[in-house]
Amino acid sequence: MYGNGSGRFLPRDHKTTPSSTWETLYTHADTHGYSKFTHHHQRSCNAANNKERKKRPFVSQHHSVSFDSPPPVGSKHDLIANDLLSVLLPTNPLMHVWKFSFVLLLLFGLLLFLPAVAMVMTVYRNDEYHSSNATIGTILENTFLSSFFGVLPWWTVCGIASILWTYYYYSTTLCHWGKPWMDPKVFGVGRQDMHVPLRLFGSVQNARLAACRPDLASFSTGPLDKAPMDCHPRQLQQQHVVSNLTSNVWLLDPLPSWTFQLFSTVEQALKAVQQTKEAKSTMHNTCITNMPIPSNWMLHPHVDDIPIYTNQKYPFPCQPPVVPVDNPTGMYQLELNQHDPALWPTFWNSTCDDNKTNPVQYSLVLHGIESACFVYWNGTCLGYCQDSRLPSEFIVPSDTLWDSAGKGLLQLVVIRWSDGSYLEDQDHWWMAGIHRSVELIRRPSQADIMDYHVLADHHGHIRVSVSVRQSTNQVMLQQQRRTKVRVQLFQDEQLTADGSQYKMADAPLWTDTQTTVTEKSSVLEFQHVIPNSLTWTAETPHLYTLVLEQLDEDGKVLYQCESCRVGFRSVAIDHHHDNNDTDGGKAGILKVNGRPITVCGINRHEHDPDWGKVISLKRMMQEITILKQNNFNAIRTSHYPAHSSFYRLCDFYGMYVCDEANIETHGLKPMGRLAHDAGWESAMISRVTRMAQRDYNHACIILWSLGNEAGRGRSLIQARQRLLQLDTSRPICYESGGLWGEGTGRSELTDVVCPMYTSVPRLQELHQRIDEDRPIVLCEYSHSMNNSNGNLHLYWEKFWDPSFPRLQGGFIWDFKDQGLRKTTQNGRPFFAFGGDFGDVINDQQFCINGMFSPDLKPHPSVNEIKYLQQPVKITSQKGTKSLSLPVSLVTDGKASTPQFPATLLLENRYTFRDLTHLQWRWELCCSVSQHPIGSGSAEDDGERLVIDWSNFASHLLELEFKHTGVQYFLNVTASLKESSTWANAGHDVAKEQFIVTVAVDWAVEKTDQHVPIRNDVGHRVYVRETAHDLEVISTDVRNDPTIPFVVFSKLTGSMQSLCWDGEKEMLGRNGMAPNFTRATTDNDRGGLELVLEHVMLKWAQPAFFLSSGFQYFSHYMHWKQNGLTQDQPPHVVCDDMTYDQREHLVVVKAKCSARNVYGTIVLRLTTTYTICGRSGQIQVHCKVIPQKCLRNIPSLPRIGLSLELNPSLCHIRYLGRGPNECYPDRKTGSQLGIWTTSPSKMGYDYIVPSETGNRSDCQWVSFEDIDNGGSGILIATSHNETFEFSALLHTPDELNHARHTCDLDERKAGQHSIFVNIDHQLMGIGGDLSWFPCVYPEFLVKADHEYEYWLRLVPLSSRADLDNEVAVFANQIRHSLQ
Repeated sequence: MYGNGSGRFLPRDHKTTPSSTWETLYTHADTHGYSKFTHHHQRSCNAANNKERKKRPFVSQHHSVSFDSPPPVGSKHDLIANDLLSVLLPTNPLMHVWKFSFVLLLLFGLLLFLPAVAMVMTVYRNDEYHSSNATIGTILENTFLSSFFGVLPWWTVCGIASILWTYYYYSTTLCHWGKPWMDPKVFGVGRQDMHVPLRLFGSVQNARLAACRPDLASFSTGPLDKAPMDCHPRQLQQQHVVSNLTSNVWLLDPLPSWTFQLFSTVEQALKAVQQTKEAKSTMHNTCITNMPIPSNWMLHPHVDDIPIYTNQKYPFPCQPPVVPVDNPTGMYQLELNQHDPALWPTFWNSTCDDNKTNPVQYSLVLHGIESACFVYWNGTCLGYCQDSRLPSEFIVPSDTLWDSAGKGLLQLVVIRWSDGSYLEDQDHWWMAGIHRSVELIRRPSQADIMDYHVLADHHGHIRVSVSVRQSTNQVMLQQQRRTKVRVQLFQDEQLTADGSQYKMADAPLWTDTQTTVTEKSSVLEFQHVIPNSLTWTAETPHLYTLVLEQLDEDGKVLYQCESCRVGFRSVAIDHHHDNNDTDGGKAGILKVNGRPITVCGINRHEHDPDWGKVISLKRMMQEITILKQNNFNAIRTSHYPAHSSFYRLCDFYGMYVCDEANIETHGLKPMGRLAHDAGWESAMISRVTRMAQRDYNHACIILWSLGNEAGRGRSLIQARQRLLQLDTSRPICYESGGLWGEGTGRSELTDVVCPMYTSVPRLQELHQRIDEDRPIVLCEYSHSMNNSNGNLHLYWEKFWDPSFPRLQGGFIWDFKDQGLRKTTQNGRPFFAFGGDFGDVINDQQFCINGMFSPDLKPHPSVNEIKYLQQPVKITSQKGTKSLSLPVSLVTDGKASTPQFPATLLLENRYTFRDLTHLQWRWELCCSVSQHPIGSGSAEDDGERLVIDWSNFASHLLELEFKHTGVQYFLNVTASLKESSTWANAGHDVAKEQFIVTVAVDWAVEKTDQHVPIRNDVGHRVYVRETAHDLEVISTDVRNDPTIPFVVFSKLTGSMQSLCWDGEKEMLGRNGMAPNFTRATTDNDRGGLELVLEHVMLKWAQPAFFLSSGFQYFSHYMHWKQNGLTQDQPPHVVCDDMTYDQREHLVVVKAKCSARNVYGTIVLRLTTTYTICGRSGQIQVHCKVIPQKCLRNIPSLPRIGLSLELNPSLCHIRYLGRGPNECYPDRKTGSQLGIWTTSPSKMGYDYIVPSETGNRSDCQWVSFEDIDNGGSGILIATSHNETFEFSALLHTPDELNHARHTCDLDERKAGQHSIFVNIDHQLMGIGGDLSWFPCVYPEFLVKADHEYEYWLRLVPLSSRADLDNEVAVFANQIRHSLQ
């Protein structure tokens, strides 16, 4: 049933000749042909569009107008480079033989040629040759020996070289000739044609119910919750062996008789199969009996094999199509018993052979096996398959189904490495095994529907093509009976994703019937127009149920029934101006249902932290809902087709999908070597066409992808042409890798310009190119590697900008970190990455690049992207994020009401729905209170939102009357009125914050009402010097007036101690000191040196440095070269410390220099501390001057101070952006306000610890001991400045040296020192990509600037109303610091 995929397309009635050895199987490989239904469907499904054939709806100036003639591929340089390499470095067996023969002939030619040349030269130089008396015989006789011994060393060298070459090439390459797993032309022997999932339902009712069940598209098994890998499959599965709805499909996964054994080579496993057949015995005693199906065997604790992660390297010597001889191969074995109800559906027995001439057909379906597999049933080889991500189906001959004892033995020989592995180098874990379900399907002899395709557009047109085979029922053939195929369309409503709740329609919207003859295969065509049909989009995913019935001639007996969900949806690219269109006549726009869309997308790998590549239905539902909740509307199935159930869920929830073929050859240089090799053409075509044949009917798929980073060769052009023959209703996209002239996302292979990791300036330039007329959708952007995703707001400013209509969004890389859960010896869990399993060839943490953790915990950057992708833009009437609130006069200190309510403008960014499903609420907050001034709901008319805050005007004006410089923040939020399929009612969809300026005319004189500040510190202060310190002492410190309350180091110029009351030390042992370094992020380390290391050219770094300097090298390398890393931070030395002492005031001035590890002064800084005796406040004024030696580095890590605080000061409040982590280039989604947190909550547990926990645009922060009435310390800056800050329980040095989170000891707030950074300037984190510097200029800390900033440290003591008084006090402090 499922496609043969060999690119050879076996005929539907093809039966594999029974064979017990793979050699015989190999000789029966069909090598030609193409599915007749494919051609017929292409002709029939598009009958209404014949005129568009020659001029497809996606054709741009970059494509050949002729449908049949492929456009040229690549540049001359591209073709020449790859064609030459195909000879020098062959990638298929035939070229290997040609190369071997040529080199061998060359060597043997040299063996013969060198002696002849030497003799000629010797004769020519012989004096006798020039003598008239000499004869030829004399000359040869005299010169033979000398010439022979002269040539002998060269002859010997050539002879030895010939022998060594022959031995090497034969032993490494030619000896593998004829092995299917090392032959790119053999990848699907005995495999049936691919088709949409067929379930052979027994009734229309079952078919309709099953259409709403995504798990029944192909059984979606796997663990529903975390479970140990070594537990029995029966403990994991919660599905029946045979579903009540799909009585003809038997799920084999949960059967208890599965066994597994691992062999070191393929030959050993095949030999074991043969021995099993001959000896009639089962597997060896060492086999594993509790291997879950599906699973990846290297995650099982008792299997001696490991997972391997690489980004682009192949984990074995790269010599296509050869793979290592030591090739882990697993043999799965399942024993069935016809007489045991636990091992065979007993109700199948009654009809398993109802008529000797009409046997029931059984087929085995393997939904996903990596990377290649031989299939045996009772010792007979059914076939061989590759392509790890698509189903393979094999017919089980009726005469081999049972042996004489009524038993059946299924054996699957799963090979880890095959030539198919060269096409699956996809920046993911290499893990072999059965990672999707195994099914046995029973097809009655009368059931003849073999495939069907549905095409429904947004105008209500629906076309159905049904492929019906020639009947295998001999009685029907002899009597020349006819059968009927009936099509019905129901408006059934699926209420829940799992299909457990539904609402069935009473009658079909459309019914049609056609008659077919049984003597031959045919394709039936049905067409209709559904009036007032509801369209499918990601915003409005309306679906219908299509049911196909095969009936007898009288229409009374049901032979077969199939069903699927159908969405009325069209996809088009408009390359022509049309002033009447909905987008204003702009050309080159990707449209769904005639309207331009914005792709809020993300790339998704199939990954589970505990089960590897096995994804349960529950996990799929979690993934899609969490993406919908964060305003994503599109998924790219990078870089292979997903599980069939996943597409059903995307249909249901509403998620656009770019369906990508299982092709990537990233590890080859150039990447297009296989795409240019004719020997790989069939394999590539197969992977593309089989994907489309399986997934054609899904409305969610709006783009096909030919694969990823595989060059731009002839094979891909042919694959594109074959895909166009299958479907012209969807555009094709493809990004080829961009190396060696292989093109980027702008090649002629793609209908959509889909580059990856293009910077915002280059993206803008791309849009403005006059030679480009295609829509632009980034197939990958914003590389989410640990603490990353800076600059996102710059991308979305362009995506939403109407002046850039062809910039239509993109897919972030990627969805979640691909870490695998492990535990340390002491039981602490952590997520492992490349190299953590003993894998020598690996790319370390490059798989840790998601916006969510492996267990779906969102990174802080998710808050940013949710805001940027929100479907509603909210602005003031002036189009800004600020509001001005005029207020009437105030008399006698009483506040009147505002003159009018606030009105905001709404821009609906939804494409297909209005805003009536949203409800609005608002809060008015201020900088002197942690609690809102007022809040309420608001009403909108779709374009305007009116906020009536008149009831809270009095409170607002009282604050204005009492305080100076109060800041007001209006927070507006849109949420769901009612629960949807992906979120509950009240879920926030959009938000915006406005800075409110209150303009008040006062009728009375306004005076500030200061909060009384308790003076517990003292009055008079004086200085006491020691050899190394300078101490400031107050006469009124409790207990002992001689105890200093602040101490400065004369060696470093830093503050060493701060004890306002003489009892409680505020600072830890590291005190407060200047700080210029940070824990390195992965983006900080991204640069040319990383790229050179990946391509094994690390030795070439000096050459690149001499040619281009350090321009393209990482920030970390710049810092390392100049002594600014966390490993080797600059050492601050106090060059001079002076003080000025007054009665109530002490001014300490420290002039310091920061020297790197090489002794060079890199920064000079002057810090002035002003200590007030009356209040205890300390004003800090810092001036930092980078020296000339730093002028060539792009950016400093930071300019600021670091503090170690007392553990008790763990209650943190601040006025700044929150509540989540944010950075200068990733803060637009964070709102200003007064936030409360603690050191244990500020940071994020990135899998690879790094810089974390920052908060931006802060005006003040307090650290309080709430167990001691709120005593603590307040740090504030002046009213016109802000700072960045973080407070963690680990030092930056500890974060920098930790490889995993488990390398950091567990600490609790209140029990460990707090490590605080207060930064005047902090470099952004970047995020465009992680292998080159990507922090934009506006977020750099330039080394050619001088920096100056002020801070004030203020003691906090117990207060009655701590919450508000700290905020009021901080407001006063800021405005007193000028």
